[in-house]
Amino acid sequence: MRRRLTGAAVALALALTGCTGAPAVDPPPAPEIDLSEEDLSAGNGLWYLDGATALERIVEATRDAGNWTYSGSLVESVPVEDAPPVPGRRIDFAVTGSDTAYSASITAAGQQLEIVVADGAGYVRGNEAFAARAGRPELTSGYVCLTADDPLLAEWADVTEPGALLDALLGATELGVTPPAPGATTATLVPGIDGAPIGTLTVAAEGDPLPGQLVLADTSGSANVTFGGWGSSPAPAAPTELSAGC
Repeated sequence: MRRRLTGAAVALALALTGCTGAPAVDPPPAPEIDLSEEDLSAGNGLWYLDGATALERIVEATRDAGNWTYSGSLVESVPVEDAPPVPGRRIDFAVTGSDTAYSASITAAGQQLEIVVADGAGYVRGNEAFAARAGRPELTSGYVCLTADDPLLAEWADVTEPGALLDALLGATELGVTPPAPGATTATLVPGIDGAPIGTLTVAAEGDPLPGQLVLADTSGSANVTFGGWGSSPAPAAPTELSAGC
């Protein structure tokens, strides 16, 4: 993977992208495609690219979009002998803002936390389970102001930025791109190993290839994320309910 989710999320990302166990094998390089004679007037032509390049274009588009909003979940599946797997650890998240100013609400393994990054500073608060793990009891009584590189912020960096999330979940698996149906406005990125699809990522087929919906599922876990508000989501203000100021 080019980037990885941290903390509890890393196991889910590794499972969903098939990175557990055997070492990754690089696919053969995709042949160069000459688009000079292709008619791209009806779309952005993402489906003419190999999967890795298409993902790079999508990630770049999310980072150029300005503001955004997305929400979703990652759920790990626990194997059971002679029975279907059962749901295990789950991470739920909702994020609004940009790469420099955003707010996030995250629930993971009984821990609940809220993050706000604004005006060059980061703020975090959470429930007793989160405060106990962090060794910061003051997190339960209000936001604690932190430096931008504080571990309490850094451990969720790949959950709170859409391009990093996509790169972590999709960057280590084979990808194909399905062109839009006639009259449709979305194309589909199809992840899967050895031709076995494990989900879909819908993206805009016109203009910048911004994502709309990511769905992944196999025997090891699932992910479901909805993206939107590209370029129009409001930037958060710094919180005033502080238990420890800057």
